[in-house]
Amino acid sequence: MLLCLCFALFWAIFMAPSPTMDAKVEQRTVLRFLARQGKPPIECWRQMSTVFGPATMSKSRIRVWHKRFLQGCNSFKDDRHTGRPKSARTPQKIKTVEAALRKDRTLTVRQLAEETNICKSSVHGILKKDLHLSKVAPKLVPELGPSCGKTGSHGLCGDWGRILDLSFGDVNKAGDF
Repeated sequence: MLLCLCFALFWAIFMAPSPTMDAKVEQRTVLRFLARQGKPPIECWRQMSTVFGPATMSKSRIRVWHKRFLQGCNSFKDDRHTGRPKSARTPQKIKTVEAALRKDRTLTVRQLAEETNICKSSVHGILKKDLHLSKVAPKLVPELGPSCGKTGSHGLCGDWGRILDLSFGDVNKAGDF
């Protein structure tokens, strides 16, 4: 017990968290040391909570990592796991939405979603964040950006019409919007 407390005190004073050391890795290092000494998970949690305070791992995470270290695992990194992708806006989906939009630019977000089999929120994100389009009346038109030079009375950037190869017609006509 005294050895563990001395180690925890030493760790808290001399090995204090540095900006380069990940807090999770730091706690897992201490946990591996305590687990290899034969301490049960709850005792490891008690000792770690005195050192790390409220930033200590939860009891359930300590039990999981304790078991892994006793089984011979030496890695402090989380296992790779499958799950939901980080982004639903993939290059392929962007091209699909852009192709559907080239066919008919009067489609609504819902209609684009149905036509491309992509969820409505993803289509909306692609239109706003990737294609930089917004809806003005019944037409999807380029959004004004800070690098876009204003043209015409509506301030639409003429470059976007050429980039997306969309025919915007004469946007300066009254009654178009």
